[in-house]
Amino acid sequence: MDRIVVGLSGGVDSSVAAATLHQQGYDVVGLTLWLMKGKGQCCSEGMVDAAKLCDDLGIPYHVVDSREVFEREIINYLVEGYG
Repeated sequence: MDRIVVGLSGGVDSSVAAATLHQQGYDVVGLTLWLMKGKGQCCSEGMVDAAKLCDDLGIPYHVVDSREVFEREIINYLVEGYG
């Protein structure tokens, strides 16, 4: 079967997508983009939930630290555009 990378937020929708694809026999890899700076509850809880899901399913899980790129390319762009 093909490998599929599923973006995981830790929420229900992405979790069901990953579990369903895994049950259908796909080679699923879980991935979370870490976008916000700081240690906010929403981000860390979502990553913990996503990691647990992947552990339960027996699939790999990766977190990509995209905080600097996100701030530079998205946040700063929006701030400058509205400034």
